[in-house]
Amino acid sequence: PTLDVSMHHALRRSWFLDENQHQTDFTWREQGLKLGAGLPLNYSKGPWFMGITPSVQFGSYRVGRSADTPDWFESDQVRSLEYSFTAYRQIRRVARDLGPRFGQMVDVRFKHAPFGGGDMGRLFSTRLVLFLPGMAPHHSLRLGAAWQSLEAAPGQPNSIRYRFTSVISPPRGISGLSSQYLFAGNADYRFPIAWPDLALGRWMYIIRLSGNVFADFAMAGGDPMKTEPLSDTVFSRYASVGADASMRFHLLRFFAAFDLGVRAVWIPSEGRWVVSMLAGVEI
Repeated sequence: PTLDVSMHHALRRSWFLDENQHQTDFTWREQGLKLGAGLPLNYSKGPWFMGITPSVQFGSYRVGRSADTPDWFESDQVRSLEYSFTAYRQIRRVARDLGPRFGQMVDVRFKHAPFGGGDMGRLFSTRLVLFLPGMAPHHSLRLGAAWQSLEAAPGQPNSIRYRFTSVISPPRGISGLSSQYLFAGNADYRFPIAWPDLALGRWMYIIRLSGNVFADFAMAGGDPMKTEPLSDTVFSRYASVGADASMRFHLLRFFAAFDLGVRAVWIPSEGRWVVSMLAGVEI
């Protein structure tokens, strides 16, 4: 089994309904503690890397006041549970592969707050990923699809509207997307550009230059603060396309490899480009 512990301190934003049912925005402070346990089961055989991981996570959140918190606001304790199940099956990779040649992954999650006190509503999500070989050695095609249903806690006069954070990402380049229902799909094609194996003195060793082209699509509908049936929901469509270029290297004598790159995203509905930096560590 695996055990994990995390803590955080953050400033949160929400709104409440006053006695006239008017919406008023405000912020509050949150301190959180998460305790999780999982049971990774490995069924690998031959060239196949396979397994399942059921897990459960308990969260305890202390809600407190900030500078613009209403006078009526009182500290509260919110306790939540998250259940997840992950299953995967993929062919083992060689060192130069940018992704599995074949593989599948499914991830299912459910979150709620069954302990009384502050309520966070409910969240259900499922995600499917398919890996396929590319058009040349070491190329990788990744196809993904995901569904999420997110409901906030029932609204009451002079009470906070608290909800779980979305676990499904919107199309790349699009931010601030909040909805009760979300369907997302994406495709990534990753490929190596060059293997320089270049040492720059004792400071840096460049391993690989690689690229990625991608397309994202999403349909979002409903307000998570105003629960409505799926059949009555009006959906909006979002999409983006783009490309990444990145470099993998070792820095100084660190055993871990670093990734540094740039991403350019085109959002057709808005007619604009979004450019950002990419950074990561491969352990």
